[in-house]
Amino acid sequence: YREQMDAFEFGRSQGTSLNREEWLRAALGVKIQFFHMGNLYYYVPARSPDSTFIVGRIGRKIIVRENEPPDQEFIDTARDQWQAVDIIIDPRHHSDGQKLAVECNNKVGNPVSLLDSLSHHINFSSDPPSPYRIDSNPILDPSDFMDFVRSNKGEITSVTFELVAPNMFGIRDNIDKEMRELKQNENVQKAKFTIENQDGLKLDTERVETTANHAAEGGGIIKAKTKKGLTFNSKKRGKKISVPNDMTNGVDENSMWSNLIEWMFRRKGD
Repeated sequence: YREQMDAFEFGRSQGTSLNREEWLRAALGVKIQFFHMGNLYYYVPARSPDSTFIVGRIGRKIIVRENEPPDQEFIDTARDQWQAVDIIIDPRHHSDGQKLAVECNNKVGNPVSLLDSLSHHINFSSDPPSPYRIDSNPILDPSDFMDFVRSNKGEITSVTFELVAPNMFGIRDNIDKEMRELKQNENVQKAKFTIENQDGLKLDTERVETTANHAAEGGGIIKAKTKKGLTFNSKKRGKKISVPNDMTNGVDENSMWSNLIEWMFRRKGD
């Protein structure tokens, strides 16, 4: 369900084709209802203090169990409560753009799987289909997977790379170029390949490191397992940044969003 027309319909109504940034702004500029793990969720856009960024919240209704006061014998009761997480998106098309940050709150849900459900709804809810497709993948520390490789040298028996054909990103490297060609020529959305050797793989190579770095920048997913059953799953290893309490507590809404944008997207060295 969408409160207003979707991005593709908006573009057609204006007689124009939307570029990636314009489409993202239109798609995420309206309230969206979607289902996640069988529960109804809402994405609601908020007013951004910086027009460069899209800000909003994803939330759900939860039931809170509590008790009445002593004069009512502490009778069990329940009430509805809404819980939401903040989300900030840089939709611009540049070398470090089209990234997002989402608050972690277990009462609302896992951020990565929440974004998967929202993206799936946006991708498949419009008729005719949207001109672009959102694939959300966590950003990792570039050395994360190769550290796993080096600490389990000769013990890793299987590695799977699932790479996304770029339509929301520009050409960053040769892998992007190859994936773009696969999309254009063979209509590929994702390419998934697995390398295996029960005796142990040799993974400390330039080819593997280049592919892993590409995926770590949001270009895909990496999964691996060892002879002893240790696993690596990039979906569970997204980069986390702690936010000082004084940036969100005791400040007005506008200041809170400004603080989060500055902290998450504009600090150097992160």
